[in-house]
Amino acid sequence: MSAWEKGRAKTGGRIKGVRNKISQAFLEALSADFDAHGEAAIQIMRVEQPAAYCKMLASILPQEFEITETKLQSIPDAELDILLSYARRRITDYLGSGEGAEANGREVELLPPVSQAN
Repeated sequence: MSAWEKGRAKTGGRIKGVRNKISQAFLEALSADFDAHGEAAIQIMRVEQPAAYCKMLASILPQEFEITETKLQSIPDAELDILLSYARRRITDYLGSGEGAEANGREVELLPPVSQAN
């Protein structure tokens, strides 16, 4: 008679709670090991396996960010336009001084001015 055949007597299976006890013991051992060696292991991983280190970092970050409220929502559009114009002038001045262009070695394309639909 096979293990899954109808009419087979039940043998009891896994003892209730064993899986939870094993999981709990494993997590406690892992936590203790990390407390003792975790920081050093992370440093070694960063130096010897930078790709795996970056993958590990990405795996613990949230998959997406949802911004539901910002202070920008409370600023009137006219004021935002002024802030954008100011930022564009500062960036242009910075790049025009030579510092910006030399600092990053690439051209920066500014967003076009916001058109006034009013």
